[in-house]
Amino acid sequence: MDAPSGDDAGRMEVADRTSRSSPWDESANIRVRLLRAQSQVERLEKDATIKGKSKATGAEFSYKGITAEQIVSKAKDVLIANGILYTTECLEQRTVSGNKTAVYMRGYFENVDNPADVLIRHAWGEGTDDADKGTAKATTNANKILLARTLNMSTTEYEGVDIVNHEPETRPAAVRQAEALSDAAVKSWADTYRTALDGCATLQQLRRVREENANMMKNPGVPMVTKDYFIDKITALEGVLEDDSPRTTQPPRGGPRNRIAATHDGGSA
Repeated sequence: MDAPSGDDAGRMEVADRTSRSSPWDESANIRVRLLRAQSQVERLEKDATIKGKSKATGAEFSYKGITAEQIVSKAKDVLIANGILYTTECLEQRTVSGNKTAVYMRGYFENVDNPADVLIRHAWGEGTDDADKGTAKATTNANKILLARTLNMSTTEYEGVDIVNHEPETRPAAVRQAEALSDAAVKSWADTYRTALDGCATLQQLRRVREENANMMKNPGVPMVTKDYFIDKITALEGVLEDDSPRTTQPPRGGPRNRIAATHDGGSA
């Protein structure tokens, strides 16, 4: 028998591939496929030593955990075996504070035999790093959480050989002062300031009271509406109070000649 031509061989190869059934149930929807994947995923083994240091005492500690590499590897096996395509998308990235980065990821678990049949999951992931790897670590953790939760895999909270302690971002003194300023403190100060302004009888007193409360008026913890109230009140008082600052005595206009004339008009010698 003559060997098939090139075109015939190609068609035979395609027909052969088409005739072979997929290793998964092509009629199953995505939820059924994921349920089967959950039942097939292998048990995770603690394959990492996590090290850290207590901020309170400075004492070092370590414990066994699970690497993201193991989670991804075992998840990949059962996803492929059940005809599930897994992809991710980063929806948001932010710096939490200091050297900690967070990302919000969306995971797509797609039925390869019906692309419209998709299960979508979401997860936050955080990464702490003193260099520029915070985003990569956060993405890795978000991916780990998406896979572990969807496939119902038991994990240990953070994985990695060396944990970088989170260093909070240094806040300006004004911000710390504002956070420490309670509503009760603002109200107490405002009542005292208003009483002092109401007691001013002269512009000089008004200036003194205003200077005494200048720092609180600049404090970011005082609501802007409160500041506006006092600004308007001071402006109104400036329009009605008298200035009691000492005045320089001016000599009579016209010089000695006018003073002499005034004397004669008064009948004095």
